[in-house]
Amino acid sequence: MDNPIISVIVPVYQTAQFLEECLNSIARSTLSDLEVLLIDDGSDDGSAEICNRKTAEDPRFTCFHRKHAGISNSRDFGLEQARGQYIAWVDSDDSISEDYLEKLYRAAKTYDADWTIAVDEDVRSNILEGDDVVKQQLNGQLGVLWSSLIKRECYRGKRFADVSANEDAIMLVQIAFDHPKVVKVKNAGYHYRVRESSAVHRLQAKSLSGRLEALELRNECVRLNMPECYRFTHYSTIVEATKINRLIRHKRFEGDDQVKKAVKRTLRKHLFAIPLSSLSGRQYREVLAGYKVLLIG
Repeated sequence: MDNPIISVIVPVYQTAQFLEECLNSIARSTLSDLEVLLIDDGSDDGSAEICNRKTAEDPRFTCFHRKHAGISNSRDFGLEQARGQYIAWVDSDDSISEDYLEKLYRAAKTYDADWTIAVDEDVRSNILEGDDVVKQQLNGQLGVLWSSLIKRECYRGKRFADVSANEDAIMLVQIAFDHPKVVKVKNAGYHYRVRESSAVHRLQAKSLSGRLEALELRNECVRLNMPECYRFTHYSTIVEATKINRLIRHKRFEGDDQVKKAVKRTLRKHLFAIPLSSLSGRQYREVLAGYKVLLIG
């Protein structure tokens, strides 16, 4: 396949329990002009064998087995191998509906969009350009990496930050700086699996603190490149800090005091800088939750 429409990149690490379901869902896509790049990051739980079987039965699938180097390294490697006009990401423990990719692609072509975002609800204003792209991305209104279909050229010259979590948030804000044309489309076809053992939900001090550190890297990137948009970083950072606080509130683990201090440090930095008059009702409630964490934990 010389020039596939979409390169689907699947970073794989220790997800054998869910991997076949994931890969089969991609294979059933109604948009068949795909290449699927499986980036095995040194798995030793049987994931590598599942990848090999899929590549043997479906020529659209290619697997790369690599020494364990982390999610950001896997993502960068996948981009280096990709040949598609657009890039889609699927986590190896998730799955997609048959028409998920086709809906995103059709919307991209209809609106001549650089970045198409799947949302669950109907949207009034579905086309964004200019600074609105950065503002909505920072306010958490533009989804995440796995809900996006983005032209491959938008990644040119960019690399994922070497952090333990939220590497996608840093990448997406870098893409937003380039003012791509964005279209939101109602599409609930990505099926996200919540796992306590996943990197995002694992209760480890390094992982949880890393999520906050990654957001501050993103915030600094905004401050240096688009200082007029820095104020929009406050809300999403508060949301992440309160989310982490909810995760750890009733559970003990090694280093939990360190994480609690990091949460409060983050909230003190951003709560008092946010313009309350600019918040919606939902956002206001989230900010109030942040104040509650500072007062009573």
